[in-house]
Amino acid sequence: MYDITFNFAQGCPQADQVENAGIGQFECLIETSSEDVTDLVPTEIQIQIIELDQSMQIINHEVELNYLVDGDTYTFAATTGVTIGGMRFVAQGFNQVGQLITLTWSMEFTNDCSVFPVLSVGDFQGWTMVTAAVAPQALVCPAAAVEATP
Repeated sequence: MYDITFNFAQGCPQADQVENAGIGQFECLIETSSEDVTDLVPTEIQIQIIELDQSMQIINHEVELNYLVDGDTYTFAATTGVTIGGMRFVAQGFNQVGQLITLTWSMEFTNDCSVFPVLSVGDFQGWTMVTAAVAPQALVCPAAAVEATP
């Protein structure tokens, strides 16, 4: 389980800045509704979190229809009893002049259970920052014996 806090002033980290043995591939992209959009800061967003199994097939699709604003925190509980192969996060919102902005980040996990936590407090991906992490179930990953971070 992760608490994700939104900071709309953050951009995407470069893929080579994500140094983590638990992440095999990482992509982050902020897209706009047209090329003339220069303000990449939304005023509010709606989000989707998609969990993928080890074959990269969707096993969970969570949608938050309430609008979230800068500074809000969202708690995400991963699917239990399954080894997650990857995640995709999509956030859509509008800037101050009503132009559509979309943040998409995705990561594939190495599933190296000696690496925990894969996402640590302070890690950021685009507008999201991990502010709390709880260990996975021990039966899914032996590294789960590690204490969670507050």
